[in-house]
Amino acid sequence: MYTKKRYSYFATNIFGIAFLILVVSTIGFRGTQTPFDPVAIFLTWQTDPTTSMTIDWHTTPQDGDRGRVLQYKKIGDANWLEIQEKAVDRIAFPYSDRTINRVEIRGLDPGTKYRFRFGDNSRAYYFKTMPASLENETIRFAKGGDTRHREDWMSETNRAVMEYEPDFILWAGDLAYANGEPYRVDRWYSWFNSIKETLITENGRVIPIINTIGNHELYGVRRLYRAGHPHQAETEEEARKYLRENNLWEDKATYFFHLFAFPGNPPYGVLDFADYMSIIALDSNHFTTVRGAQAAWLEEILAERSGRKHLFPAYHRPAYPSVRNIMGGHSIDIREAWVPFFEKHGVRIAFEAHDHAYKRTPPMSGLNVVDENEGIVYVGDGAWGVNTRSMVHLVPPERIHQYDFDLDSGDVIYVHEFGGYIVRDRSLPEDYLYESSVEDIPYLEAFAAKRHGVIVDIHSNGGELTTVTSDGKVIDNYSWSLN
Repeated sequence: MYTKKRYSYFATNIFGIAFLILVVSTIGFRGTQTPFDPVAIFLTWQTDPTTSMTIDWHTTPQDGDRGRVLQYKKIGDANWLEIQEKAVDRIAFPYSDRTINRVEIRGLDPGTKYRFRFGDNSRAYYFKTMPASLENETIRFAKGGDTRHREDWMSETNRAVMEYEPDFILWAGDLAYANGEPYRVDRWYSWFNSIKETLITENGRVIPIINTIGNHELYGVRRLYRAGHPHQAETEEEARKYLRENNLWEDKATYFFHLFAFPGNPPYGVLDFADYMSIIALDSNHFTTVRGAQAAWLEEILAERSGRKHLFPAYHRPAYPSVRNIMGGHSIDIREAWVPFFEKHGVRIAFEAHDHAYKRTPPMSGLNVVDENEGIVYVGDGAWGVNTRSMVHLVPPERIHQYDFDLDSGDVIYVHEFGGYIVRDRSLPEDYLYESSVEDIPYLEAFAAKRHGVIVDIHSNGGELTTVTSDGKVIDNYSWSLN
């Protein structure tokens, strides 16, 4: 720290004395300046997590010229390496005065801790690259989705999973619930704030996060006509004017492609952890259709990785929903366009979200329950930081005719394989008392209307799932082997 000093000299130029005092005072002020700490930090990957890291940090106009560079080094090394200002990608944060600063560092050593900061006078953090192999190693990550109706709910589950010290987090869409709305940008501020407050350890380790896209990442024009919208449109002309002024259109991913380097545009991609694990981020009929180009890409990348020990598809809408109708169109699309490739190329676990509950299926092949080594277990359904929902209802055929259901509405449908009607919760009459349980739903083996995260441990011979609620209680366990 600089300190002010007394100077004594016999100059008679009073202006010279004033200038000297000003310079020394300015140096003293800079020396005591608070270390720079960005309003948000987000780590992810675009390439192999064993040898790379992508670092985002957000700056505001109030930061001035601070936070313009990135410095990093192996923990234990003396010298910092610097990525200078001209090599930092700067992305406008939509509908905000924030700037997203982004650097991808490649050529790192596997299984190594690196410290990083944003200039000489900056708080320092650190990250760890993933190991080069699973030999004598276990990788642990937390999986979830539907992360924020309220910041305190999101943070509560963040803290619960941090007790397990995950290497990274995988979130399958519906993140901040901003719905692509300009006036909801503060929800993204809240989302990033929760990450900074609860997903960085006390000693400064930042947990990387992998995201997939969900329906609440997209803008919906229909919302303009809803009562309570701050810019509610009474006419189509008013709606068009608002859309034009804010550069909006139906299904625009207003924030997603700016805020996250992975999976990119279109919003599907694969991260290969050396040659032992791949996480495949998919778009379940949001910005991109399930069928067509995405399905062709999925077939190709799974074929290239066929036989890899750990292949984890992750996407938002479920093929096997725990709350919604299993015969809904999106679920059918996924089961027809993706599931055959999952089954052909050795996927054992698939991650889903969207229904605001916890679910685990038995091993499934199509709509059939099969032996453990012959099917895929689907784990969901996205209740990290949101209001939860009750289980789908299955009604035996002998009881369905007691009620005046509309069998053509899509809310109730007869499914021969299950011997009953699958009934969406919202279609039930007020006096309907029948409560389903996992015993009633053959494609559900575990269910809970609880906010939760799933802890996933993988090793060379298989893996384990541990589901923990936001208040820290373990409600489900599952393990699988690779024989």
